[in-house]
Amino acid sequence: MSNSPSREQWQQLYTLADRIKALAPWNNLFEDDLFGVRDPVTGEDCFISVMGQGGDHYAIGIYVGALALHQFWAVHDVDDEEMAMQMLLAIRQLQLAFEDREMLENFDRAVIKQVGRKYRGRAAWPTFRSFKPGYLPWQIDSTEADLLIRVLEQATEVLARAADDETLLEPVDEDSYLMRIPETQAEGIVWREQIMKIPPPPIPELEIALDAMQLEAARKLPKQKQRTLEVDIATLPEPIIGEGGRPFLASLLLVVDNQSGMVLASELLPQGETPMHTIAGALQMLLDKFTQWGWLPSAVNVRHDIAKELLAPLTDALKIKLKVARNLSMLDEALEFLFARFGGQMLEELDDDQGDDAPPPIHHRGSR
Repeated sequence: MSNSPSREQWQQLYTLADRIKALAPWNNLFEDDLFGVRDPVTGEDCFISVMGQGGDHYAIGIYVGALALHQFWAVHDVDDEEMAMQMLLAIRQLQLAFEDREMLENFDRAVIKQVGRKYRGRAAWPTFRSFKPGYLPWQIDSTEADLLIRVLEQATEVLARAADDETLLEPVDEDSYLMRIPETQAEGIVWREQIMKIPPPPIPELEIALDAMQLEAARKLPKQKQRTLEVDIATLPEPIIGEGGRPFLASLLLVVDNQSGMVLASELLPQGETPMHTIAGALQMLLDKFTQWGWLPSAVNVRHDIAKELLAPLTDALKIKLKVARNLSMLDEALEFLFARFGGQMLEELDDDQGDDAPPPIHHRGSR
């Protein structure tokens, strides 16, 4: 992996991991007992969550930025476990987890050996992972290692005190958090603590620009009055290796004739900056398909409201009827056939909550 952490960085990270394991903060903290650390280098707020109260996954999650914080709460509003996992993968997060030895990757074992550490027992082996929207969890790089070191150093200070003070992280209201704030003074950085309100982040705007000349030409294409298309965006069941070797689950634009079941388009979407940017690429791709075919359908059926909202600028401009139809039988048959060729099970298609910059429900401290 390029830009991998140095031996010195790994030594610092494993020392911090050992300190946190000794504190065992999951014995007295819940996952929603969050607090924050402002990174002295970037100025960004990072929010720390302790996992393991249930005894199944011992970890420290670091949610990077206010958007990640509010997405964290959005995940806790979802009852569907599979959907919650999809949403979790769309949050910018760094994680220190303590795993059983058989759960380690070869990379983890090599690093532990390199830094001369030894671990034994269940949930004893530290692992460090990077979560980025649109990608599967992956190895951290040196920049992420530095951020982890800075944040975990301050987190251990809070966790040590929380072990003796049950009231330390009790919220004064649902919008406020205990924050560790750095101040630069003559002798260096001095840390102070204060309770701060973290307002909901602004909803990111996603501008979709269609080729104006191509759109104007498409308006002149003949419309096949009896032709309805079923359109969906699905996630492939097998990961694809992206730039730098990082795996991701690719999105597929699938277009099927709802009478014959003929697959008219099956195209991978270029990986965008975020999952929503990736999905937005389907709009221009569908316009390209209309241009190639030389005709327009009279109607397009989609499965979800978010797909309808996404395609509306194109279908409105071309005067194509667009509606949500929960039963897309021809498209489902095509998906099952396609995914069977991958040797995997069909994953959930695009849902209203998918995407790291979809507006997160505004919710804070959940009930236990």
